[in-house]
Amino acid sequence: MNNAIQAGKRKAEEDINSVIQRHPSYNKVVRWNASNFLLGPVLGRGGFGEVHVAKEKWSGALVAIKKIKKNNILDHCDRKMVRDEASIMSSLDHPHILKFYTWFQDPIMVYFVLELAPNGSVRSLMSAQPQARLSNDMAAKVTYQTADALLYLHRRDIVHRDIKPENILLSASMDVRLADFGIAAKTNGLHLMTNIGTSVYKPPEMVEGRPYSIHVDTWCLGVTIYQMIVGMLPFNSKHSPIIETLIRIVDIQYLEFMDYTLRDLLDGIFIRNDKDRPSMFRIQNHDWVKRYYQPDQPIVTHVHKRPNNKLSELETMTSNFVVPDMGPEPEQG
Repeated sequence: MNNAIQAGKRKAEEDINSVIQRHPSYNKVVRWNASNFLLGPVLGRGGFGEVHVAKEKWSGALVAIKKIKKNNILDHCDRKMVRDEASIMSSLDHPHILKFYTWFQDPIMVYFVLELAPNGSVRSLMSAQPQARLSNDMAAKVTYQTADALLYLHRRDIVHRDIKPENILLSASMDVRLADFGIAAKTNGLHLMTNIGTSVYKPPEMVEGRPYSIHVDTWCLGVTIYQMIVGMLPFNSKHSPIIETLIRIVDIQYLEFMDYTLRDLLDGIFIRNDKDRPSMFRIQNHDWVKRYYQPDQPIVTHVHKRPNNKLSELETMTSNFVVPDMGPEPEQG
């Protein structure tokens, strides 16, 4: 990595550290509430709520706030999923995993305060490209950094279970921030049985109702890699039973333009016996990844068009931010 990039990163880290250390909450136990933030536009919506861009009032720092309506999590299992998501995310510290800063609640909502990934998701990046495809170098970068995050998770017995382009976010520098741990789980070294996740990304063992482990993430990453390069899913149909059959028999078609080293990587991933799939370390060091991405060198990715960058948009919209709920300033606890 060249000196200019290193100097820029050091300066950014020094600026962030300075803001953190001068903040009234630094080195204290603080009870946050919604009045400490100004809410901006909605970034996305999910089953339980929506995600907003927000500004912390004292520092002006931009963050993402996930608002979860309590009326949407009345079921015990749903409440447990929200608690597990907060518990897992708050325990993680990795450069390619979206940071979880804090959480709080009021009578109506639960709020997660998260790192802002201003360049959106890999899915939105794909949608902005001709034929919804990424170049080999950008796809290899996403693959390497996502595998790095998954390697970190798997060493802690955490399985994500929902790896897909929508859940891989991009920072201002177009680096991966793995997000949405809503159905992640601690395996404690054991196999799981819950059939959960997005159907077209599920591996054979999950489709067939067999016990599964962290290797489901390997399969999901393989589906994501194929989708980034081809612009389509490898196992897809309008009819769910057909999708399940294609997954069971591992019926995959390669297109002529696909790099032969990429085909070799996918052949290793799309295997029915989950234990025979490559580790995240092996994926990072596969010939296709190494051919198109070197983590110690900056790359100029052949991205034809970026999605709308919310960060630059929001910096001109500060006056439109609103206080979601009036209340006291943070209290020492």
